[in-house]
Amino acid sequence: MIGAASFAAVLILLHFLKPEFDPSWRVISEYENGRWGWLMRLAFVCLSVSCFTLVVVLWQQVSIIGEMLLVIVAIGPLGAAFFAPDAITTPRHSATPAGRSHSLFGACFVVGFPIAATVIGWDLVGNQLVAPIQHYLSSMSLVVWLGFITFMGSLYFFGRITPQPGPHLLIGWSNRFMVLTYLAWLIILASAIVGSRAGRPSSSQLLRDKYRWERSALGPTSDVRSGHYWGAGRARAFARPSERQPLASRPAFGANRPRPLQGDRRHNDRGIVPRAFEAPRRKSAETIATRR
Repeated sequence: MIGAASFAAVLILLHFLKPEFDPSWRVISEYENGRWGWLMRLAFVCLSVSCFTLVVVLWQQVSIIGEMLLVIVAIGPLGAAFFAPDAITTPRHSATPAGRSHSLFGACFVVGFPIAATVIGWDLVGNQLVAPIQHYLSSMSLVVWLGFITFMGSLYFFGRITPQPGPHLLIGWSNRFMVLTYLAWLIILASAIVGSRAGRPSSSQLLRDKYRWERSALGPTSDVRSGHYWGAGRARAFARPSERQPLASRPAFGANRPRPLQGDRRHNDRGIVPRAFEAPRRKSAETIATRR
């Protein structure tokens, strides 16, 4: 989520840092050329890291096909960051090897993203990991396809009118709309995963609840060393403030003591408290006078 948001922030910033690039017919990859090109490379790396993070988070949550498609999508921006593109006005026969490599990696991202989003959305149906957006998974995939079809449709339409690349090839805004739909899908999905994990109880809380349930099911066990009921005391210590019992409501020591559990180290096999663990007895006045 942070990587996708960082990509969006840097892209918006580059529109102000390089106003000479007309967004109506210049694609976002061209911001890699010239000054401030390192910012666009950094943005591509952030986008790739965001996709790779999603691969790790969705491990064993989606099918292997969805994971492989997402890996291909994540490799696209990473390769585009290392190979600078050619200008959009460059003829095809004059394209450089770096420009062709950039186009190849860009195609992996542009074409692979809607397919990966559809497969992952299908695999996550009914998964509690994305419970907050269960009803919107299909709509999110449709929006991604809308962005892809808009860009490819504008590329085909204006390509037929003006085969020669230039200012008349108005594909800049459709390119940005497509990227916006991709980023929205990433950010919404990541936010839903973070929100569902934040609402889940931690492992320590689960163990604490399990322990409290076992203690309440077995009943209190006397603890002669501390002079109060060990099970009830521990359950009270781990209970929430609203569930705690006041100390005055506890039963007296030794009253209705159940038979201890097998293997309890504070009792022997017959359920008798060893003398080493007996509570100290109060000396009566007669015992003190006799000894004197």
